[in-house]
Amino acid sequence: MAAAGDNAVTDGVDDGKAHVDFPASSPWVLACGGTRLTASDSRLISEVVWNDTEKHSGGTGGGISDVFALPEWQSSAKLPIGTNRHRRRGIPDVAAHASPLSGYEILVHGQQMVVGGTTGVVPLWGD
Repeated sequence: MAAAGDNAVTDGVDDGKAHVDFPASSPWVLACGGTRLTASDSRLISEVVWNDTEKHSGGTGGGISDVFALPEWQSSAKLPIGTNRHRRRGIPDVAAHASPLSGYEILVHGQQMVVGGTTGVVPLWGD
């Protein structure tokens, strides 16, 4: 398992193209992406793709690999054509809540903080 990244589809590169992270793009890895959950009174209201880039807290990585061929298990998925004009491996494979705006409360060196990101999604799927 590997995180799909926290810098949205551009992966923080300013060339106007989509980029995917390695090792998440490897066909031998379960790529973990992010969503943003909204809840009220312990009830789920909505779940959408994590894209808090306008609030400078990031967004899920993902897209189409330029390197790895389309794996058999994705052959029936309606993946878009990549920038290289080929159908290749798409990521992420799975997702879970990743927005640090409403993330996970943790305690580090006695300090309470809220964190998020796709790196936090990986252990949720791995458990």
